Amino acid sequence: MAAGALRVLGPLAAPSWHSTWIFAAGIGWVLAFALYVAAYAAPLFRAREDGKPG
Repeated sequence: MAAGALRVLGPLAAPSWHSTWIFAAGIGWVLAFALYVAAYAAPLFRAREDGKPG
């Protein structure tokens, strides 16, 4: 949400820093995706709890 707010509201607040706001929003999206992967990758790579294949 913060990355989206930076993308939209940043250029409205300081238009001369447009490229900086876009870069900061991109970093925010990358960090959000990294947190998502960290949270959901571990259960997806573990063996099934019921012991069945697949």
